[in-house]
Amino acid sequence: KPKGQSDISRIPMVASGEVVVQQKASCFPAVALNPPIGGVVIDACAAPGNKTSHVAALMQNKGTVFAFEQNERRAQLLREMMTLKGASIVQTKHMSFLDADPDDPQYADVTHIMLDPSCSSSGMSVTPEQDPKRLQELADDQTRLVLHAMRFPAVVAVCYSTCSVHELENEQVVRRILRGQSTFGLAPAMPWWPRRGHLLEPDRPGKEANRMVEQISQMVVRTSYPDDATIGFFLA
Repeated sequence: KPKGQSDISRIPMVASGEVVVQQKASCFPAVALNPPIGGVVIDACAAPGNKTSHVAALMQNKGTVFAFEQNERRAQLLREMMTLKGASIVQTKHMSFLDADPDDPQYADVTHIMLDPSCSSSGMSVTPEQDPKRLQELADDQTRLVLHAMRFPAVVAVCYSTCSVHELENEQVVRRILRGQSTFGLAPAMPWWPRRGHLLEPDRPGKEANRMVEQISQMVVRTSYPDDATIGFFLA
């Protein structure tokens, strides 16, 4: 039923943590990241933890998931939700992911990082954030988080996602990240999904800029409401 006309928490298996109900698009990040069973993974912006528990489930609850949340109340909620869902491999970190030292020995074996940071939520709002200054601030924060993730020494995959429809937070962030470092490239995300990214206007003359925007449009994932029966979403 439409939101507000049903209460899924009254379903016994949901209340007990055996079943997690989540938007279809919100299930994409963990699937796209494809975390290894028994591996070491970071969920950089974790609370309330549905995506975190999905990662732990895909890992068959073997290995370690470091889950970051800087708000104390939300961090406690995250701990409670992981206990309820039986995701015992999750270690909640009450701190900003940006304060995590990539050279700290406890993160030496982290190979996969999932990053679903604060965004405009424009893909799931009837009154989306439109203020250019605020959108630019969000995009700057998102870019900073992804570039920080790429500094962890053993990382081989970073999954970036938003529930935003704005190119500024999506394709343009990806372009800034590709230009901001030379270690990581763009991989085709979920190639079976039909809706791909927007084709940006090249930001400079030359074949390299044209190739980059074409690559981004082909390799990233978007969802559209209501056509895809889920919220508006982006993933790279």
